[in-house]
Amino acid sequence: MKRFPWLTMRKKTAPELPYEPPIWLGNKSNGEYFQAATPEDRAIRKLILEKCDENARRLGMDRRHFSRARWG
Repeated sequence: MKRFPWLTMRKKTAPELPYEPPIWLGNKSNGEYFQAATPEDRAIRKLILEKCDENARRLGMDRRHFSRARWG
């Protein structure tokens, strides 16, 4: 049984979905209170995504599969 079958249900020609780290580091809101992302949050998110891409390339894997293998 596949854990995430919807990842392979898309067409190959469809544009790739944006990728995000498993921990949300962007703007947050509960409908009543809004908290904007801090510069530190944006820097951490950018570093996580860069390292993920770098390590996936080094291992010869797709970035999305690398992220899923590490955090999924």
